[in-house]
Amino acid sequence: MKPIRLTMQAFGPYAQREVVDFTDAMKAGLFGIYGPMGAGKSSIFSAISFALFGEAARGEQDTGSLRSDYAVANLQTEVELVFEVGQKRYCIRRRPEQMRPAQRGGGETREAHSASIFDATGMSLDAITATTPGKVIVEKKVSEVGAYVVRLLGYGAAQFRQIVLLPQGRFETFLLAKTEERVRILRELFDVSLYRQLAAKLKEDAKDARTAIAQAIALHQELLTREGCSSLDDLATLAITADADATTAETAAKASDAAALAAATALGDARHIDKDFVEWGAALNVVNGLSARAASFASKREQLDGAVLAEGLADVDAGRANAAANERDKAEDYSKASAARLAAAQNHQLAIGRLEKERARSDERRGLEARSAQLNRWRDALHHSAAIRTERDAALQKSNASSTVLDQVIANCEQSRAAKARCAQSLTNGRQILQQSNALTARRVALTNELAVAKRFSAAHKAHADAQRDHVAAQAQCSQAATRLALAQADYDQAERNLSAAQAIHLAEKLADGEPCPVCGSADHPAPAHGDAASQNLDQRFRQAKTVLEEARQQHTGAEGRLAASGATVAERAAALAGMTAPESSVADIDRNLEAVQRELSALGAAPDEQGLTDALADAERAVTDAEAKVDVARAAKEADAIAYASALARHTAAISGIPEDYHDLAQISEALAACDGALTAMVEALDAATADERAAGAALIAREAEERAAHAAHDAATNQSVAATEAFNARLLAAGLTMETYALRRAAIAGIAQLRADITAYEHARISAASRLEQAQLRIGGRARPDMGVLEAADASATVERDQARRTASTLRVQATRLADLATQMAADAVAITQKEMAFAPLGAVADALNGANASKMDVEAFAITAMFDRVLEAANLRLQPMSSHRYSLQRADEAKGNARRGLGISVFDLHTGRSRATTTLSGGETFLAALSLALGLSDVVESLSGGIRLDTIFIDEGFGSLDSETLDQALQTLQDLVGQSRTVGLISHVELVQQAIPHGFSIEKSANGSAVKKRAA
Repeated sequence: MKPIRLTMQAFGPYAQREVVDFTDAMKAGLFGIYGPMGAGKSSIFSAISFALFGEAARGEQDTGSLRSDYAVANLQTEVELVFEVGQKRYCIRRRPEQMRPAQRGGGETREAHSASIFDATGMSLDAITATTPGKVIVEKKVSEVGAYVVRLLGYGAAQFRQIVLLPQGRFETFLLAKTEERVRILRELFDVSLYRQLAAKLKEDAKDARTAIAQAIALHQELLTREGCSSLDDLATLAITADADATTAETAAKASDAAALAAATALGDARHIDKDFVEWGAALNVVNGLSARAASFASKREQLDGAVLAEGLADVDAGRANAAANERDKAEDYSKASAARLAAAQNHQLAIGRLEKERARSDERRGLEARSAQLNRWRDALHHSAAIRTERDAALQKSNASSTVLDQVIANCEQSRAAKARCAQSLTNGRQILQQSNALTARRVALTNELAVAKRFSAAHKAHADAQRDHVAAQAQCSQAATRLALAQADYDQAERNLSAAQAIHLAEKLADGEPCPVCGSADHPAPAHGDAASQNLDQRFRQAKTVLEEARQQHTGAEGRLAASGATVAERAAALAGMTAPESSVADIDRNLEAVQRELSALGAAPDEQGLTDALADAERAVTDAEAKVDVARAAKEADAIAYASALARHTAAISGIPEDYHDLAQISEALAACDGALTAMVEALDAATADERAAGAALIAREAEERAAHAAHDAATNQSVAATEAFNARLLAAGLTMETYALRRAAIAGIAQLRADITAYEHARISAASRLEQAQLRIGGRARPDMGVLEAADASATVERDQARRTASTLRVQATRLADLATQMAADAVAITQKEMAFAPLGAVADALNGANASKMDVEAFAITAMFDRVLEAANLRLQPMSSHRYSLQRADEAKGNARRGLGISVFDLHTGRSRATTTLSGGETFLAALSLALGLSDVVESLSGGIRLDTIFIDEGFGSLDSETLDQALQTLQDLVGQSRTVGLISHVELVQQAIPHGFSIEKSANGSAVKKRAA
């Protein structure tokens, strides 16, 4: 990133609009920004940082404090930066959140944070103005602008302050940072995500493989446990035993099959014999039943004989009945003919009356004929006025349409006015929400900072208390270890004395007068030891006491080390706690307050777009103006169309003045004419119909009178025939010797003659068959006794149950044996597969563990990659530090232990004068400045070389030179000059006179009571 032009308005100490043109400074390569303290030198860098990222050069500075206290109220705080990245030129503008005078009603309103970025590639610097900033990339979208800048540059605000903008008193942060902070910075600067993803992927794969193997082993063991086995050998033995049990059960099942077959055969034979006894009993019951029915069949034979006698009189009885029925039919026909003749006479009289009534309506028919003629004349007149009526109707339709249009535009106008009122209310509500949101946000930031301080104090307090408890425990352990050591030492001394005495006794037993002692060599033995050495077992006791003593010494040494370490920890944490200020509120209270503020913010919802609401209100006002103009146009059109309709109506009224008002419509008069003609036609048709009805009714009366006379004659003939048939039947009944009553009884049985004969014949056949059946059954039984079926069936059932139980037992045992045999085979194969999986997994597990930190260095692959890049940073830094320190100092990477892990991102400095490495915190202020400057420059070099998307064309250094002596200052400036020679621009802020003399290019800041101003320095 290369700054080209910076414009600050009402920013920091700059009350007006200040323009800093870096064009000549970029050409010079090394330039300075000079001025007295508090003039606003660092504010230039803050303006650059704010323009790009929305943050000041000091990250903890609130952006709300960037507004100039010298600026007038109506001049808005704004920063514009024109910069280049590679061959592309960009313009970015940003305004912080600030208060401004309200446009209406006085007072102030809050202006929201806004940012826009434009593509100005190909535009000259003079062409980039407030109205022509270039092609819009993102406009008035703070978050989108921020994201675009980070993608464009390849780093964010924090990295910008580490490798591009080195703020006053802060650019040694990276030099003195803890390992974790340094790892975080390097991880964001160098893309090592591939290594992290690779390690995570291998770790996950190894975890899945371990889980699969563990699950397979667990399943294997669970299957063994289910069978009550502890090993595959136990399972194989269990399978062999199950097979033997199944074979024994199958032998028993075959024996039970034979017993069940014998019982079933005996039962079958008995059932055949019992069946013959059952048949004999059934045949006997049939014979006895038929004998009991003999009397009833004798009665049926008598009934059959009477029915046959009555059947001989059926023909004459039928003739008598037919003649009587014919007489009744003719009597009914005569009665119907008489009624029809009477009805025809009445209908004829009615027809005569209707004809006379229609003939009396002659005057009404003549009136309808006159009315029809008059309606025809009116219709002709309406036809002549049709053109005028069409013109009138068209004018009416147009007038109605104009009224509809006017109503619609009036409704639209009212809607626009309502929308304008809603927009105004939304803008008012939005501004209130913004004010509340900003106040709550500020409160949340304050509470968040307060919470962080409280948590750090609480953690430090807890850590100190924990350290004190650990120290007390270490003191107790050390005291106990000392006691154990003293006891062990006493036991050891006593065991040693006992062993020495025993050894002396043993030697004394072997001494002989005049022979030299094997210990001292003397042949004189004045006082030899006495006692029993063999029973003491003192050598073993001595060795045990020595072992216990060594263990006690080790424990005491370890306890003393832990006591010393815990004491140091207590002192360290006590010092850290003493350096903190106790918070006014507890963490829980701050958390509750923070949650309350967050709930209020959440209740407010998303921040409204004030500019959007203002634009919407302006659009609504324009819409109301447009709608009111449309109402005026529509009202004038409606009035003109109403006048045209009135004229057409007058002409049409004159044309139809002779026609009654009810018949001014052609459809109405046509309807009336149709009704009149229809009524006249109906009257004529009614007269014709009445005449025809009278003639038809007279003819029908004559026909009905003739039919009546013929029906009377037919009835007389049928009566004579019925009398003759009755006389013939009575003569035959007398000849048969029957009365009318006995004939009626016999006649009722005629229909059942065939059934009676069939029943009697079937009975005789059944009686003969039953007798034969009984005789055959008696022959089959012979002299045999009937078997006891209950006993045989019980024996068969018992044998069947025993057979089925034996079969189930054998089947169950065989299934169990087969299952165990298959399970043993399968689990043996599974055991081999598990072993193969474990062998196959071993390389993957080893690689995954190594890449995730399970190695001698306790470093994962991501940290290893960062470490390799960090080595390059140190190499690049030493290229600057060694010349600036007269080759006395060089930076080295050092391991920094943390718990059980070690991270190789510590920094130490090698001092050539002493030949030893030491901590960077031991450097003097000036030496720290040079080391940090070298490290920052080296970091910039490596970041640009390794990160293809990051270009560090310019770096800025704020202060720090005042701590250098003249010789070191010359070396530092020479190093910076060499850096410029590598196509990189360096900007310095300094108040040191020697720096200003050595670097004439740049800018001077002039400070006054009304604010500061930027002046370009002459080279």
